[in-house]
Amino acid sequence: MSQNFELEMTVHDSFDGDMTYTLLRKIGPDREIQYRIQLVDSRHYRHLPALSGAKEWLVDSDQVEQLFKELEQAQISIAPEFVAGVDGSTTTVKITRGFNLAEFTWWEDLPDQWERLRIIPEFFESHSRNDS
Repeated sequence: MSQNFELEMTVHDSFDGDMTYTLLRKIGPDREIQYRIQLVDSRHYRHLPALSGAKEWLVDSDQVEQLFKELEQAQISIAPEFVAGVDGSTTTVKITRGFNLAEFTWWEDLPDQWERLRIIPEFFESHSRNDS
């Protein structure tokens, strides 16, 4: 089964480690397309042992197509406001289409100029709650 990277979101907490969600587009031998979310959780919760692991689940292709349709129509400034800080969490989103890649990283709160990107964490969070 061929696999192509489509969308990735990593949330890095300066104390607890990382959680990475990846939306994968898989093409089977019969050319059937499936979308799957893979969650790799490598958080360590300060003084507790690492709770690393990976989970993967299917996602409805109509929902994925709707997400990409909204992202394709989004107009986003490429120059965000200046933000600096210590500790906290940083979120990085990578959108890959063929050889093209767009990457956005923000500390703590999503910049106003990138509000249209909010659908990405919402997409992953809603599917991680319904991963049965």
